[in-house]
Amino acid sequence: LGHGVLNVKQGAVLNVTGNNNQHATAASFLLGHWAYSGDLNLSGGTLNALQASMHLSWDGTGNFKATSGTANLFGMDFWASGNSDFKGSFTLGAATTGSARVNISSAITNVAGSANIQLGEGTLGALGNWNMSYNTTYAPAYVSLVGTLNGTIIDTLDVNDGTTARTVTFQNGFTGDGKLVKVGAGTLVLNGSAKVPVPAEGNTDAVPGFTGTVELREGDLTVKDSSVIGQGTLLIGGGLSVDAGSTLGTTNIAGGTATLGAALTLNGGVLSFDSLSTDTAALTVNSVSGNSATDVQVALFSLTTNTNYALL
Repeated sequence: LGHGVLNVKQGAVLNVTGNNNQHATAASFLLGHWAYSGDLNLSGGTLNALQASMHLSWDGTGNFKATSGTANLFGMDFWASGNSDFKGSFTLGAATTGSARVNISSAITNVAGSANIQLGEGTLGALGNWNMSYNTTYAPAYVSLVGTLNGTIIDTLDVNDGTTARTVTFQNGFTGDGKLVKVGAGTLVLNGSAKVPVPAEGNTDAVPGFTGTVELREGDLTVKDSSVIGQGTLLIGGGLSVDAGSTLGTTNIAGGTATLGAALTLNGGVLSFDSLSTDTAALTVNSVSGNSATDVQVALFSLTTNTNYALL
C-alpha cells in the first residue's frame, strides 16, 4: 500500500499470501512505501498475513488501526527506509471502544524512535510464542495503554488449538493510564521499563509516566524488576489483581526495592518473589485484600550472619 486508505469492513477478507519478509521495498506486506501515509483500517472484517510481517513504513508512514474484526499476522516491523529510522503506528481500539482481536505468531519488532503503539479496548492473541522488541542500539518507544473500560486483553492461550500455553514477551515499557489484562493459560513476560514522571517544561508540574493497571486474571505474569511498572515501585496507579489459579512472580530484584504501593488483591492467587538475594533488596506490600485463601511466598537466598531479617 504505497499511499491511500484501505478499509477491511464487515464481511470482507483480505489475504496477504506473499512470503518476502526482507527489509526492502520488495517486502510482501508494506505500508507507506512512498513519501505519503498508507492507512490500513480493520473494522469488522478479517485480515490474514501469516507468511510475512506487516512493514509499517518506508519513505512514508504506515498506520494500522484495528477497531473490530480479526487479524491473524506473522508480525509487525517498524523499521523504515533509513538505518535508524523507525516509524509507523499500530492502534488497537480506543479508550472505551473497540473489539478487534489481533493474533501474532512471531514478533512485533523495531519498536523504537517514532514508532507508535497505542493499545486500547481489544485483544492481542497468540498464534505461537511471540515477542515485542526493539533494536537496543536505539531508544525504545513506549507502548501507550489507553483502554480504561475492559482494557487491553493479552490472551496467551494458543488461538489455533485452544490448549497450548504460549509465552508473550514485551521488551518495551508502558506509558499511559490504561489497563492491561492477562488472560488464558501461558505466560506474559514484561521486561520493559515504564515511563516515569518528569517535570513539565516551564513549570514544576509533573508529566505523568505510567499510571495504569496491570491485572493478572489467568495464567502467569513475570516482570523483570521494579522498573517495569514505575520507577522505584513494582506496581503503581490502579494496583494489581491476582486471581485464583494465577501466579505473579518476579526475578532479578537484587539490591533494589520492589514495592506493591497500590492495592494488591489476592483472590486465591499466589504472589511469589524468588530473588530477593542481597542485604539491600526489599519487598514492601502496603495493603493486601482478598476474598479467598491467599498465599504470599517470599524466598530469601544467600543469608549472611550478623544480619537482621524481618517480616513487618
